[in-house]
Amino acid sequence: MFAPRLLDFQKTKYARFMNHRVPAHKRYQPTEYEHAANCATHALWIIPSILGSSNLYFLSDDDWETISAWIYGLGLCGLFVVSTVFHTISWKKRHLRMVEHCLHMFDRMVIYFFIAASYAPWLNLRELGPWASHMRWLVWIMASVGTVYVFFFHERYKLVELLCYIVMGFFPALVILSMGAEAEPRPRTSSLVFPHPELPNQAQKRQPASFTACGSNSCPRVPGDGLRREAAGPCLM
Repeated sequence: MFAPRLLDFQKTKYARFMNHRVPAHKRYQPTEYEHAANCATHALWIIPSILGSSNLYFLSDDDWETISAWIYGLGLCGLFVVSTVFHTISWKKRHLRMVEHCLHMFDRMVIYFFIAASYAPWLNLRELGPWASHMRWLVWIMASVGTVYVFFFHERYKLVELLCYIVMGFFPALVILSMGAEAEPRPRTSSLVFPHPELPNQAQKRQPASFTACGSNSCPRVPGDGLRREAAGPCLM
């Protein structure tokens, strides 16, 4: 009973809100209402995404947090800006076929990079194992492969494209779910890292020189083993 009603949808007064389904190798043509909804729902989030990304940037305490805020912010803002421009051109300037086609491809490509950017804070701000750490760059390779796929096979194999989005969305999540409680946040470091000749190699990793104002504790100290860096030179004011 449900199937006939679904088939009769195009005969109802609500048919103007949605066009007929197209074959898998062709592109769906939205109605005027769908065009307006696509533009509005994407443009609505441009300003909030910019404000949220700026807030993340100003709340960053070290270089890794700043980089992650930039990556995520650019991915988020780029997603809504590109989609808004594409849907606007597709609606109001549909006679510009080549421009619309390029923007449609770009709209699909930016989704891959947004997925990669969404994982940047999780992967950059955690101490990962030797195998899981490869996901930091592997996720960007996956985004690049997806971009190449869209460039050569745009709108040809929609099911394959959907599977690419799903795999890229869930595969890095397996690394994050496997972190557990033992995954510690990255230690906050300054932009400059100075090795200490008397510390073992493990203790030298990401050990920033912490300087204090000249006084009773005026010499720079290095965390770990209570060693004082006598060879670090004069204190910084």
